[in-house]
Amino acid sequence: MDNVITARYSTLEPNDLATFVDSHWTLGEPVKCVFFHRGENDNYRIEVGDQRFCLRVYRTRHSQPKRVESELRLLAALDSQDLGVSSAIETHGGNLFELISACEGPRAVALFSWAPGVPAKRESTEGWDLFGRGLGQLHLASISHSSHRSWDQFSLLTHPSQHWVVRMEQSGLDSSEVQVICDQLEETMAPIWDQLPQSFVHGDAAGGNAHISESGSLTWFDFLWSGVGPSVWDLATFRRGAGQFDENWQSALQAYERVRVLSTAERKAIPVLAAIRCVFTTSLILDECDIDLHGEATPAWFERRLHELRRLMDGSHWSP
Repeated sequence: MDNVITARYSTLEPNDLATFVDSHWTLGEPVKCVFFHRGENDNYRIEVGDQRFCLRVYRTRHSQPKRVESELRLLAALDSQDLGVSSAIETHGGNLFELISACEGPRAVALFSWAPGVPAKRESTEGWDLFGRGLGQLHLASISHSSHRSWDQFSLLTHPSQHWVVRMEQSGLDSSEVQVICDQLEETMAPIWDQLPQSFVHGDAAGGNAHISESGSLTWFDFLWSGVGPSVWDLATFRRGAGQFDENWQSALQAYERVRVLSTAERKAIPVLAAIRCVFTTSLILDECDIDLHGEATPAWFERRLHELRRLMDGSHWSP
C-alpha cells in the first residue's frame, strides 16, 4: 500500500506506552497502562503494583518544549511549597518530560504523581470549603513569573471574542449578537482590569481539576492553562462551573476569603469574568473542533454556546 495520509490526532497504544514508561522511569515491573481520559491532552493510568501514576500525552499543539518545561517547573515549585499539586516525576536522565514521534508530529509525554480521591460532590460543604481554601493558597504562592504565560484583557476576551465571531461568519451565521455582548463585556471591564490583583492562576479551576481524598487532602492537577493573571479569574471559572450552585459557591467563597480577602473591584468583576469565561472556552473549543474532541461546530452548537452566554449575562445561569 503506497498511499500515506497524515493525521491531525492519534490515540497512542497503551501497551507500547507501558514499555516506553518502563524504559524511561524507574517504577519497577510490571508496568500496566490504561487509557482513561481524552481532553485537551490524553491521559493514561499507570499501575505498578499498588502504586498509581498519571501519564499525560500532550497534543502536538501543546507540545512545544519551552511551554511544557515552564508548566512542569512551575508545578515543581508549587509542590515544594506543599500546595497539594500533582507534579511531574523525573525520568532516568533527570528530565521532566520526553518527546515521542506520533503520526501527527512530536508529542510531549510526562509522568505525574497520582491525585487520590474524587472531585467534591455538590452536597459536600466540607469539600467546597477545602477547595476554596486551597485556591486561596495557590493565589498566595511565591513563584517566578518571568517564564510563564500572562493572562490579560486581550488574551481572555478580545482575541477569543474575535475568534468566535470570525468562525460564525465563516459558517455563514449572524454573529451580531455575540459581538454586541462582547462589546458590553469589554465596556464593563474597561475600568476594572487595572484594579484586579495579579497572581499565579490555575486557569481551569471549574471544580473538577482537584481531587479530595478520603483522608481530606486536596490535590490539584491539569495546569495546562495556568499562568499569571487576575486572581479572580479562577473564582469566575469556578462560578461558571461547579459554583453555579449557590451552596457550593458560598462554601468555597467564604473559605477562600479566610485565606485571601477580595477587594470591591474583584467582587464586581467575578460575574462579568464568568461570562468572559464562556467566550474564552468557546474559542478554545473551536481550536479543537477540527480534530475529534467536540466534533464539527454546527449552527446548533453555536446556538448552545450563545444561549449559555445569554444566561450568564442575565443571571439565570445561577442555581439557588
